[in-house]
Amino acid sequence: MNAFLAILVVAFASASLVSIAQEGPADVSARVAASAPQAGGGDPAALPQASGTARPDASEVVPKAFENVTVVEKLGTELNLNRTFVNENGASVKLIDFVDGKKPVLFTLNYYSCEMLCNIQLNALKEGLAGLDPKHLAETKIVTVSFDPRDTPELARKKRDALLGTFGEGPRPEWHFLTGTEENVQALSDAFGFKYRWDEETRQFAHTAAIFFVSPRGMISRYLYGIEYSARDIRFAWIDASEGKFGSKVERLLLNCFHYDAQSGKYTPFAMSMVRVGGLVTVSFLGLFLGVMWRRERRKGAGGWNSVV
Repeated sequence: MNAFLAILVVAFASASLVSIAQEGPADVSARVAASAPQAGGGDPAALPQASGTARPDASEVVPKAFENVTVVEKLGTELNLNRTFVNENGASVKLIDFVDGKKPVLFTLNYYSCEMLCNIQLNALKEGLAGLDPKHLAETKIVTVSFDPRDTPELARKKRDALLGTFGEGPRPEWHFLTGTEENVQALSDAFGFKYRWDEETRQFAHTAAIFFVSPRGMISRYLYGIEYSARDIRFAWIDASEGKFGSKVERLLLNCFHYDAQSGKYTPFAMSMVRVGGLVTVSFLGLFLGVMWRRERRKGAGGWNSVV
């Protein structure tokens, strides 16, 4: 009877895993991406595209102010860490002061007088960060660079204080806000493939929403897009960028179950990895269950034999 129950458990688990596998990673990615929020109010033309992809008939749907406003991924590009910027306290700093070979760094490109998309994006990032485990939050380093050369350290400090103040007295990320010359800002934006433009009519910059993960050695590792960043995606991208230096065994096991989808810029369930991990868990559970039952049967058998003697 016990063996029959064990077989039923294995059969049920196998059927569930097979149903996931039949869906396929492409189907899972498409389903998750379809439910994800879209930058630019849901306009397909406003979605950032992965490197090598093209928007069909983009010239017919993109407003003139947004022409050539996109992100062209440059994964593996090494940043020039010797470029000089100014931090929120007015001190001269270099990127190597932050990308120091120890931990990954999350970069954002915004401008501090922006009252629309930049505020939405940075607040969304703050919410995602707030969902991290306190230990992981405290070890996260972020560098926000203004691409408006007119921005000042005073504006940078106000933006920093406003965002970090929401974390209260508890753990908070190490978050720096920089300004720089037009030459250095443009060079950094080009390195990330982040294309923006000034719109004279609205007197604002037209740009998209993306964040960038850089490895401890200064290599661009991951892009996340949109105006919503889950704590899971932030953590997974951070672990990916760590070059194997960080992330617990459990986190790395979970990361194997998720696939980075370059089209959506998010981590989506990867069916075959889920099947492998699920199968491993099922076999482990079954082995434990049968081991316990075997020991019980041995004890019962030994007790019965002794009573007969």
